[in-house]
Amino acid sequence: MSAVLGQRSGNRGACAQPCRLPYGVNGPCRDAHPLSLKDANLSAYLRDMASMGVACLKLEGRLKRPEYVAVVTGIYRRLLDERRLPTAEESRALEQAFSRSGFTDGYWLGKKGKPMFGTRPENVPEPKALFAAARETYENGKENRKIPVNLRLTVRRGEPVRLSGLPLGSLVYLLFCVTRYGWGWDNYKKEVNTGKGLKMHDWMRGYLTYGLPLIVLFIFVFGLYDKFIA
Repeated sequence: MSAVLGQRSGNRGACAQPCRLPYGVNGPCRDAHPLSLKDANLSAYLRDMASMGVACLKLEGRLKRPEYVAVVTGIYRRLLDERRLPTAEESRALEQAFSRSGFTDGYWLGKKGKPMFGTRPENVPEPKALFAAARETYENGKENRKIPVNLRLTVRRGEPVRLSGLPLGSLVYLLFCVTRYGWGWDNYKKEVNTGKGLKMHDWMRGYLTYGLPLIVLFIFVFGLYDKFIA
């Protein structure tokens, strides 16, 4: 709809949100918003999803600020790890971070109707205390450590364009995961082994600590040879 009306494709991250505008159905709009759905909040149904075999969730956050991402993903992470329902405080935090007159679970429950729709008033105050606490989790480096990632773009006439990460970046990330100077092997193995699927075993530690870094280093040296010598 956004692409048709304004040449801004929602599929490409440029949605103009025409669904949030007032419309009339067979008459004047009269400040009605028949296309403005509330955001779906299914945090109370995560255990149901797990019992169904759902292994992956997508949290919508297009063009949202970092504080919103920190609040929402932090709550969902705790609910998944602890396998519980959200507390009243967590539900309130989700709504404070962003909502359109509350949330809906209509599609999940199969209950469709007017309660699914809502708008966001322009004068909604920013949850400064909530966002300030969220910023502390990713700005002080205590919870989330930053890993530098270097990307290289090679463009030559008549050849396909290649975008690749430098091997040294992957080497740094690998050593950060498995050595005591970074995340550490025990923490890394615990995170990898969360949930169902293939497991990481202690006998793999030698390969990841010594074997794989040597392979990455060989690829890096071979790349230098190919670029500057061959």
